[in-house]
Amino acid sequence: MVPLAEEEGAPYAGASLVDVSAGAYPFSPYLMLYVNHEPGKPLDPFIKEYARMVLSREGQAIIAAQKDSPGGYLPLTAPEVARELVQVGP
Repeated sequence: MVPLAEEEGAPYAGASLVDVSAGAYPFSPYLMLYVNHEPGKPLDPFIKEYARMVLSREGQAIIAAQKDSPGGYLPLTAPEVARELVQVGP
């Protein structure tokens, strides 16, 4: 991987686990889960429970276990999980 900078003159960051985890590497996108549902209506119970499972400690541990595999993923930080759980709802 080639070290990259966000913009000209900014410090370069490599694609190391540390730089990607810190959000310093410009090409480290999030994996998104999109749900097609009508705004203002509750999520389908299966979809809601699936999202809550992915955001749980156990779900994030499964994701963390994949970090060293090719194309691996990193778990969300605690603040990121909390923000996403608000969107999923109680």
